[in-house]
Amino acid sequence: MIIKTIYSVLLLLLNFSISFGYQVIAGNNAKGKPFINYYSPKVYKSNARNWDITQDPHGIMYFANETGVLEYDGNNWRKIRVPQDKPVRSISIDDRGKLYVCADIDFGYLEPDKKGELQYASLLPFLKEKYHNFGEVSDVKTIDNFAYFKTKDKIFRWDGLSFTVWDSVFAFQLHSINDKIYVRNESIGLMVLEDDELKLIPDGDFFSSTSVSSMLPYGASNAVNDSLLIASYEGGLFLYDYNKFSPFKTEADKYLISNQINNAEVTSNGNFALTTQRGGVVIIDKFGKLVKIIDEKSGLQTNVCYNVFRDKSGGLWLTSEYGINYIKEPSPLSSFKNSGDLKNISNSVYRFKNKIYAATELGPMILKNNDVGFQLLNGSNQPSSVFAEFNDQLFVGTSYGTYLIENNSITKEIINEVTTCILVSDIFPGRIYIGTYNGFSVLEKRGSRLKVVYKKELPDEVINIIEEGDGSLWINGFFPGLISVTGSLNKLSTGSDSSVNYKHFDNSDELPGSVSRIIKNNISPLFITNNGIYTYNKLKQTFEKYSPLSKALSDPPKEAALIANGKNNSIWILAYLKNKPVMGKALMQPDGNYTWQPIPELSLLDLNTVYSIYPDSDPLADSEKLWLSTEDGLVLYDPSIESNSLSNYSTLLRKVTVKQDSIIYYGANNFETDGKVEIEYSKNDIMFEYSAAHYDKPNSTYFKTYLEGEEDGWSGWGLETKKVFTNLSQGDYVFRVTAKNLYGIESNLTSYSFTVLAPWYLTWWAFILYALFTGGTLFSIRKFELDRRDKNNRVRESELKAETAEFQAKAAETQAKLIQADNDRKTKELEEARELQLSMLPKELPDTPDLDIAVYMQTATEVGGDYYDFSIKDDGSLNIALGDATGHGMKAGILVTMMKSLFNANSIDKSVEDFFTSSNRAIKNSKLGRMMMAFAMMNIKNKTVTMANAGIPPVYIYRKQIDKVEEVKNNGLPLGAMKISKYEIFSSKLQTGDIILMLSDGFPELQNENNELYGYGRMIDTFKKSLSDNPEEIIKHLKTAGANWIGDNAPIDDVTFVVIKIK
Repeated sequence: MIIKTIYSVLLLLLNFSISFGYQVIAGNNAKGKPFINYYSPKVYKSNARNWDITQDPHGIMYFANETGVLEYDGNNWRKIRVPQDKPVRSISIDDRGKLYVCADIDFGYLEPDKKGELQYASLLPFLKEKYHNFGEVSDVKTIDNFAYFKTKDKIFRWDGLSFTVWDSVFAFQLHSINDKIYVRNESIGLMVLEDDELKLIPDGDFFSSTSVSSMLPYGASNAVNDSLLIASYEGGLFLYDYNKFSPFKTEADKYLISNQINNAEVTSNGNFALTTQRGGVVIIDKFGKLVKIIDEKSGLQTNVCYNVFRDKSGGLWLTSEYGINYIKEPSPLSSFKNSGDLKNISNSVYRFKNKIYAATELGPMILKNNDVGFQLLNGSNQPSSVFAEFNDQLFVGTSYGTYLIENNSITKEIINEVTTCILVSDIFPGRIYIGTYNGFSVLEKRGSRLKVVYKKELPDEVINIIEEGDGSLWINGFFPGLISVTGSLNKLSTGSDSSVNYKHFDNSDELPGSVSRIIKNNISPLFITNNGIYTYNKLKQTFEKYSPLSKALSDPPKEAALIANGKNNSIWILAYLKNKPVMGKALMQPDGNYTWQPIPELSLLDLNTVYSIYPDSDPLADSEKLWLSTEDGLVLYDPSIESNSLSNYSTLLRKVTVKQDSIIYYGANNFETDGKVEIEYSKNDIMFEYSAAHYDKPNSTYFKTYLEGEEDGWSGWGLETKKVFTNLSQGDYVFRVTAKNLYGIESNLTSYSFTVLAPWYLTWWAFILYALFTGGTLFSIRKFELDRRDKNNRVRESELKAETAEFQAKAAETQAKLIQADNDRKTKELEEARELQLSMLPKELPDTPDLDIAVYMQTATEVGGDYYDFSIKDDGSLNIALGDATGHGMKAGILVTMMKSLFNANSIDKSVEDFFTSSNRAIKNSKLGRMMMAFAMMNIKNKTVTMANAGIPPVYIYRKQIDKVEEVKNNGLPLGAMKISKYEIFSSKLQTGDIILMLSDGFPELQNENNELYGYGRMIDTFKKSLSDNPEEIIKHLKTAGANWIGDNAPIDDVTFVVIKIK
């Protein structure tokens, strides 16, 4: 008993049996429950009761709720408030996408504000005062760009500018059919609005005392104006041929009349969905045949259903007394979870004499009808696993043995051993093979009985037995490998296997991996392994890949997990593509090869939970269905039922937020900005939130994004519905996003363009101020000198005129004095320019307890662009910067000024890497031509140095503990060289006594009288020789060495040192 129980559990987990048959199937009417997504009030966070439904051109759903308008985009719910949170009874969207709203004693429309957030706008100010006491507004319909509002006794039509009013129209609803407005006027009948006049339609008085709850185009002959279907709340259904009304008889008349029709909709396959006041939703076809009833038994939370709406993908949305439902109807998929006695997993499904049987852990069951569901067979109390048909009788294998099924009951016991599989022989008439937990048995018909004629013990349980055309067998089980049974199997009838050969194949016999399943192919058995699908070549006595099917699974590569024979030599396959399960069918072609036909509709299921699959074929109808046993119950796939699930849909940008809390766009898709979206540099962190207007398992929709101007290309596919970008540089950007739903269909892409403005210190007016300041200073210096020279010249000229004779004798002496004066002027101008350059430098060195710092800068004869600076971050760490602008004179001064501004503004808040990246972009975007800034910056915190280098000479670190000088070479391109540059970050621990030397290229490029450079080698030697306890002394040694090298020559470039010693 224990062994049998354990076996039944293992049997379930390994899904060992696939039952399929090819009997004639007539009246195949098995119908399960539809797939329903329920949205509770806790999900959409509003009142439980909802009334009306509509969808905008972009696919967003809207619901008339008891306290406002609900909006759903497949990802998020939003509530749009109306005055005093009054009930919204009806909503409607016109051709332009404008949503009109009935809000109790108010009516209006929704329009986006300046940020794209939908807000309610009342139309009452446009209605004449005398009409204001109209009571509740109960309905709204739109035709073209006109909106019609219904009150107790009036119709108001809004044309975008003014209202037209029809009085004495006593009705609750309006009906829009074929671009016309119909209304049932109490005590008068059904009327139509034509040429701005309400007219009673022919035979319209038929409804003078009968309500009209819904009107639909009937179109049984596919003509646009063929006829109309009229639903009455209490009277059932009627057809109207535009001359006369007649009752539309259906199989659901009694049910519809007793449960009262609230509304109706045409489904995507032309059926009619009718909501009722107390009976859920009734689906009928155009001939009145009852298709199904969707109610609380089917998964609805309540049978009180108000409205039904078909969306763009063919799904049905349902409003009710309690919550909102999304129903896949029509759908090729239906669920049999909790169908009668069948609660969850089925081990096998079989059709016998047009009846459906299921093998379950509770026992074998039969599907009695769609209302009752599956019921246990009489006498069924044993876990069952497999069915087989033999001599027009049905057998079931259970954990206690094999039994005959007759008259919906378990009757005769055939064998009392655990049955794992049953094979009816095609070669030996009257023979069946039964797999057991320790081998297999051969049974043959003897008179009216089946008798065991042979038993074979094997190492472990048998999972599957397949028979070849010559009568030989293949057996696989829980034991390793495969067993081949060949020879004179007819002799097994005598109980003897002396002429029968058993061969065990394992990996040593070139068995291609672990065999999980064997199926019978029209040519030879197929062996499904973890390495592919194989056949056995008897001539070569080797296993070979089954190339006709392998090709179908190879592009793209797929690994078969479950497999079963279908009609016309097709094969149903559950495979894995890049670790993702996909379901499809391999179709045999005339050349014997197979092609892969995916079945995307099955992606609605969690294919990872599929245990086994069972084809259900009807040869006469040339149709085939598929049963799938999943963790969520038994599912039926009927490919003859078409849905609109594979239609196109839209990706929607729903919210744009800057600086984490400032929303600049709320997602209204008819929202247009006034010009370009510009974002201040101080708010350059931006988050995009997006969704897809597709409602089949929306949490399985994938997205990919691309920020043009920041990223090099598209991201990979992911389930995230938001993307954050931080610290964007100034410039123009376009954010793009697209979606891929669970069926693999990609949406259109949506985009959002914006510009991040430059920081104030990089704006054009800031640079003008920089230029004016620098130019004004230099101009004042020069003007002063020119005025002084002019004055001296005038004095000299006057003296010369007065004393011409005296000065003629001294002409040579006077000429020399003039030359000297001019040289003095130039010298003074250069000195003042140097003073301007030096004014950019820190006035004093930072006072830090752990560091001893000394600096030195010698400007060249012609003013250069060297620069050093310091800043202390909030965490107390020290930033040290050294720069060298390209060129000399005014341009170099402007670049140094800009660099100082960037350092002062950003070095405290940004990391070293972020500072280099943002400064590089800022200088490049400033369009200074070929001007660049060589720059090095380090941060010292807790004796850890972190640095980056953009074109400055290497930084040298004297390591006291090992008495060596380390040369740090992590050079990148100078700032402003390229818009996108990567800068290597160097980080290292420092010890007490370590010394850091930063220098510009002016020192190693000093030239002696022979034009020979001082060079980096001499510089390192000088640094090693100059090490002392005082950074000032180190600089003194370096200065002296440089002066001795150049002699009387003047340096051609600025020379700058920064020396830091770790205390």
